[in-house]
Amino acid sequence: MKSILILIMTLSIAIFFLESESFAELYKWTDKDGTINVTNDLDKVPYEYRDQVDVREDSPYVAPSRSSGPMPVTDKKYRPWYKPDKSSSTIQEVGRLYGGKNLKWWSKKFQDIRAKINELEVEYDSKDSYVKVFEGGRYVGQIYTQEEILMYEDYRLSLEKIEKEIEDKKLELGDLTRSATRHGVPRKIREGG
Repeated sequence: MKSILILIMTLSIAIFFLESESFAELYKWTDKDGTINVTNDLDKVPYEYRDQVDVREDSPYVAPSRSSGPMPVTDKKYRPWYKPDKSSSTIQEVGRLYGGKNLKWWSKKFQDIRAKINELEVEYDSKDSYVKVFEGGRYVGQIYTQEEILMYEDYRLSLEKIEKEIEDKKLELGDLTRSATRHGVPRKIREGG
């Protein structure tokens, strides 16, 4: 008797899950050979085809019961393929969102921060080299013009400020990376690939 009760409960649970709603987001693209590809994971779409992806967002799909037969193609829950408008940035038209932002936003944000870090590091290295050469020349008795002395003082004082800016930008990049990871942004975007 106990085994029959367990069997009935197991079957009830299985039927419940078979007839429950499921959501789907599919990505369709055509590769250079003309092959049409479809996947449910945007990470599986090659990077060079992501701007060409057609997105199909289904409203909840209710699995048909066995007695009702196949679902007709004209079912109201079916939403046809659509291609997001690349010229507009409305949320509905940009495809999948990660933490409320699309991949272009994440990519640009990472690029901007990395570019700023690179710019600051180049500026720091340039000024640091000047300061070291100036101090080395002073050590051996080099005579400098008033303009060179003022430039040295300006560079020496600005090195600390630049160092702080680099540190702040690296912290911002770390925060952005953690946020992107939490929201499922693909590794290629997070790592600048």
